[in-house]
Amino acid sequence: MFSIRWATHRDERNGSLAEKKRSKESRNAAELYAPQPEGSSILYGLIAIVVLGIACWIVGLFYGLNFLSYPVLLIGAGAVAFIGGVLLRKLRKRRHNDAYRHEYGKRP
Repeated sequence: MFSIRWATHRDERNGSLAEKKRSKESRNAAELYAPQPEGSSILYGLIAIVVLGIACWIVGLFYGLNFLSYPVLLIGAGAVAFIGGVLLRKLRKRRHNDAYRHEYGKRP
């Protein structure tokens, strides 16, 4: 009696094979038009800061500006860039989850 109850509990916990297949197919379909973001929020923020730094360097070379003489501006812009990168990852994750739920609902 204990083993039958345990097996039933295990099946409910892990889900059926059809449910796993449905979930996997939905995830793959959602990946086509709303891919899941790779990397953490911190990584997205740091990449945004690096892109800002490269842009400041290029603009500085073109216009002959020295952005290092404006540290408060750089720190503020870096903070905004970091927050923008974090929000971009959050937006991409939300779009992926919405696409997954949409695909999951379409499948029988």
